[in-house]
Parts: sequence; C-alpha cells; structure tokens
Amino acid sequence: MQGEYKSAENYFYQALNKDANPVPDYFALASLYIETNQLQKAKDILQKIPIDEGINRYVVYWNLYEIAKLEGKFEQALNYLEQYTEINDSLSIASNESKILEIENRYKHQKLMTENAELRLKQTGYLLAFAVCLIVVLAMLWNTSATASGQKRNSCCNKPTCAIHATACWNCPSRWSGKTPC
Repeated sequence: MQGEYKSAENYFYQALNKDANPVPDYFALASLYIETNQLQKAKDILQKIPIDEGINRYVVYWNLYEIAKLEGKFEQALNYLEQYTEINDSLSIASNESKILEIENRYKHQKLMTENAELRLKQTGYLLAFAVCLIVVLAMLWNTSATASGQKRNSCCNKPTCAIHATACWNCPSRWSGKTPC
C-alpha cells in the first residue's frame, strides 16, 4: 500500500511540472500527505496555494483544520474550522444573493413583457375604435352626399322642360335614357 502512495506522489509531482494551473494538484498532493500522516509535507504544500480566491482559502482552511486536529492542536483546529465556516457561509450567502438577483431579474423581465403585451393590446383596441369611427364618419358623409345628390336630381327633374335645362341637368335620368328631359 505504501508503494502505491509513493507512486501517486510521483505522479502528482509530474503533473505539477506540466499543468499551467497547479492548484488542483497541490490540493490532491496535500490530501495524499494528510492520508499518509505526513502532516508537515501537507502544510508545506498548502502554503504554496494562493489563497486570494475564496474557494482556495476555503479548501486550505479545511485541510489545515484536519492537520491541526490530527496533531492534537484543538484550539488551532477550532480556529481553522471557524475560518472555514466563515468562508463557507460567505460563499453560501453570495450564491444565494446571486440566485435572488437572477430571480428578481427574471421577474422584472417577465413584468416588462406583460406590460408590453398589455400596451400592444390597448393600442390595438384604440386603432380598432379609430377605424370603426372613421368608417362611421365616412358612411355618414357618403349617405349625406347621396341624399343631397338625390334631392338635387329630383329637383332637377321637376323643373320645366327647356333646352337649357336639358343640357344643364347632368343628373337627370331621363337625359340618359333617351326620353324627353323632365
């Protein structure tokens, strides 16, 4: 079994030399050292990991907690566990806030879409009402024009017959039917 750990250690070091991002390999190697109770080597590897990113710090503190616990340094282990828990809480809060923000944005988008649809429906109603009113007005104008034209025709045809009247009365039906005007 010890040979397998030694082989795994060699593979991790080979990976560290090849990878552009060695952080996952450092974590794996530190875990291997913790598993084989080589705690000082695990601490040395963990110190090589940049902890400026929250997730790296999170995992480093957890591993340091495990090491301190195995060394019997319970006060130090508690300190690392508290830092780990604080980061874990911060990451959870940030994740939840991100989810809430995403849900709020979806709600706002849906609300705008609904308002847009309502405005389009309202606009369509206004256009329809305008079209109906326009048709009614045009129908009234046409009816008024036809009535006035009919009255003119009737008044034209009721005039006494004369040569001037026959040439002036274009609306007279008898003019076009070949009959004697009026």
